[in-house]
Formats: sequence, C-alpha cells, structure tokens
Amino acid sequence: MAKSISNLSKAECKTVSEEAFSNAKRKIKLAEDSCVSKDYGSAISLLIIGSEELTKAFILYFDSLGCSFRTVKGLQSVFNNHNLRYFILFLLFSFGVFVDEINQFFKRIKLNKNPNGLLEELSNRINEDKEEFFNKTQNLIISKISFLIDEIYWFNNFDPLRQKGFYVDYNDKLETPMRVTKEDYLEIKMRVDRVKEMINELFESPGFNHESNKKSILDFVETMKKENYYQAIESFIEKVKENKTDPLNFSLNFLKRVINDLKTNKLHN
Repeated sequence: MAKSISNLSKAECKTVSEEAFSNAKRKIKLAEDSCVSKDYGSAISLLIIGSEELTKAFILYFDSLGCSFRTVKGLQSVFNNHNLRYFILFLLFSFGVFVDEINQFFKRIKLNKNPNGLLEELSNRINEDKEEFFNKTQNLIISKISFLIDEIYWFNNFDPLRQKGFYVDYNDKLETPMRVTKEDYLEIKMRVDRVKEMINELFESPGFNHESNKKSILDFVETMKKENYYQAIESFIEKVKENKTDPLNFSLNFLKRVINDLKTNKLHN
C-alpha cells in the first residue's frame, strides 16, 4: 500500500510533524524578513502559509502520541483544504485567548491576600441580587461570543489575503500585492504568533514533553476515544457539508443565532 498522510505510523507522524513545524518557522521567518523590506504582500502570504503548516504539525503531533484525528471522516482534507486549516487556527487562537483569561483570573485569586474572602464576596453579591448577576453574566457571554464572531471574520479573510499577497488580480478593481498594508500584516501576525506560541510548547518545551506528563497525555488519548470526541468532530463536519458551507461560516451563523437568542431573551425578561 502506498504511504500517505492517512496511513503513517506514529513514529512517521512524529517525523512529519516536526518537519511541518520547522517549515512553519521558516515561512514565518521569511515573512518577518519581507516585512522588514516593506514587501507586505509577500510577508502576509508567507505568514499565512506558515500558519497552515502549524495546523498540520499540530494534528500529526497528537496522532504520533496515539490520537486518531486522521481517521475522522472529513478531517483528512485538512492536509489539502485551506478553509479547514483556517478553522483549526481559529479554534486554537480562541482557545489560547480564553485560557489566558482563565489563568489571569486564578492569578488574581492566588495573589489576593485573602482568596477565600474574595470568593465569599462574590458569593454574597450573587445572593444579594441574583437578577443583576444573571444580567452581568449574560452580558459577559454576549461579549465573548461577539469576540468569536469578530475573529471568524478575520480568519475568513486569511485566504483572500494569502492570494492577494502573491498575485495581481482584477475583481471590480485592480488588486496587487503592493496594496497589502503593514496593518494587514500585523493583524494576521498577532493571531499567528498566538497559535505558534501554543504549538511551540509541544515541540520545544521541555516541560510538556517531560516524563512526568506521560500519564496526562495517555489519559487525553484515551478520553478522546472513550468520550466519542472523534464522532462529534465527524458529525460537525457532516453538518457543515449538509449546509453547503465551510466550518468558519457554519460557526459564524451558529454564533449569530446564539447571540440573537440571548439578546431576545434579555429583552423579554
């Protein structure tokens, strides 16, 4: 049987994931060099290509540990489907942002001289005015969903910018790489850097790959199988196909409905 991404062994997955990560770093470095020379078109295209290599490295790395992402129907196309890769980038970026916020919250508790008192104060405020707490919680949820919606618009723009950075085109007006701005590049760079920082932990952090983390990694691999997460991913991809759209736009429409329902419920209350 001919070897392809879908039937690599765990050891081969590790080798290919490392190559993909190295290639991602090379492309991102070339993007930075292009930015220095003010060739923002090439810079943004190379940056986006580098980010796509990060998604390949991410999936293959976890499959090298025993995960089975490549066996999920529809997910195999991540190796030749730009939109699916941008969706994974969006998920990783959003996850990283929310983890940072959670860490900041626990850091505040840890630094507080009386953490139990802080939690008690929060509990008292909830009991004093549950309606106000509910409204504030709802507003917080709406703000986070709005953040995700804004980010989807950005990640939806990855492919047009990737092409615009390399090619001259005419679509109602002249489009050239020279019209890509430094601001465009920096906006994409901020998002790609966040994902690269996370994936860098997998490949270059001694802590993550330490012997002491082996049990946690094995538990994660087992949980993915036991809790039918692969089936959930497959079902999501099937729904996307049924709606004749891509994962980012499917998620965008879903989040818009959620935020509309929350706002409608708020008005009725």
